[in-house]
Order: sequence, then C-alpha cells, then structure tokens
Amino acid sequence: MKRNKRKSDEIFNLDDIKAYMRMSAKDKLCWLERAVKFLHKITPAENKEIWEKLKERGF
Repeated sequence: MKRNKRKSDEIFNLDDIKAYMRMSAKDKLCWLERAVKFLHKITPAENKEIWEKLKERGF
C-alpha cells in the first residue's frame, strides 16, 4: 500500500536537499554546528543524562 504524502508533511523536500548539496563544506559545518547547539538548548536535562549513560555503554 502506498502512502500519499502531501508536500506540507515533508521535513525536507528535494529543493532543500539540492540547496544543501550546493553549500560549501564550511557552510555545511556551520549549519551542523547551529543544529547541534539548538538541539542541546532544547533537550531536557533528563534526556541529556540518559544519552550520556548510553554513550558510556558504547551506544
């Protein structure tokens, strides 16, 4: 069974991916650093603790 996806349901569309592919390596790294900082800022402390425990176990 095929899923019909509307464009508004997509996280990244093809145009976003193509734009990312055209970015320089330096710009991609900056984009990634901003994303990591944002995720670190919004992640609850409890989740960070769980993640650190998982990393210690080699996950």
